[in-house]
Amino acid sequence: MPNISVIIPVYNVEPYLKRCLDSVINQTLGDIEIILINDCSTDGSFAILKDYASKDKRIKLIDLPENKGAGYARNRGLEIAKGEYLGFVDPDDAIDLNFYEELYKKAKETDADIIKGNLILFNLDGTTTLSTLNEKITKNGRFEFSYEWPSAIYKHSFVKDNNIIIPEDTNNGEDVVFLYRCLLKTEKLELLNSVNYYYLRREGSLYSEKMPPYKITNTIKSLSYILDDFDKELEINLSNKDYVLQYYKIIINVLEYIRKKCEDKTSKLECINKSIAFYNRCKRKDELDMKLTKWVPLVFDMIKSNDIEGIYQIYTKYNNGQEYFIATLKANIKKDLTNV
Repeated sequence: MPNISVIIPVYNVEPYLKRCLDSVINQTLGDIEIILINDCSTDGSFAILKDYASKDKRIKLIDLPENKGAGYARNRGLEIAKGEYLGFVDPDDAIDLNFYEELYKKAKETDADIIKGNLILFNLDGTTTLSTLNEKITKNGRFEFSYEWPSAIYKHSFVKDNNIIIPEDTNNGEDVVFLYRCLLKTEKLELLNSVNYYYLRREGSLYSEKMPPYKITNTIKSLSYILDDFDKELEINLSNKDYVLQYYKIIINVLEYIRKKCEDKTSKLECINKSIAFYNRCKRKDELDMKLTKWVPLVFDMIKSNDIEGIYQIYTKYNNGQEYFIATLKANIKKDLTNV
């Protein structure tokens, strides 16, 4: 059994692919298997994959007959993976050469289900930003780990025993669904700040300033899966406080997509509609009302009254949350904002 199975879906990333593969095949942890899934690339990616596979016996190459998206490709990799732990790398990203060795050592020391390293965001112009997510997880708990999923490894038996898979009908945020499904099933999460995953910021990526409407729609679908999973696990693993807080964050995330990512009014209105739907499906709406109207009074008053246009005006008028809160105070909305 390999120590780690590394799953890499590939679709039209020829300019970045060799850098990614070099960082994986040259890992100081040698006992890994590398599963490459070509998702019907139309550029030179598949030729690169075949060349690397011919030179390294650890590589298993899958060539899909049609493009099905990253979720489908990763699930095909999960089906054949043999490693004790699972790692995921996007084909335009890279990792420290000791990335998996150090994470695996931590895994064996702690027997954790999830071991997360650090992440560095780098841009095409060469500038970089060091993530502070690990600090937030340490301070606020495991559910802060709501992105950066490939910066971790996951115990294979844990994933398999809990039947955790990646949704295949959405191509934005499907990785976060996998991550939340893992977090819902475990409290055994360890952090390691000494090794880095390098996330390439490209147009249309998670960190892009704007996203096209279809990516927004797919992200909302992924958030729906997460809420479904919270519903299923509520009585087993979650306290009411955790449940309410996560619903709050998911609704806010959708509204933030409106403000930050959507360029056209149609997309923004669609996101607002989904936000209202998320609110209405909450099983503990009374508790949600108490929390949300305390934190963000005007917006959630509008959500409860289905005031789509009003929310649209709020989130197009103000550039950031601070401006909004100042404006609500000036308008003499007498709500308790002490916990904002």
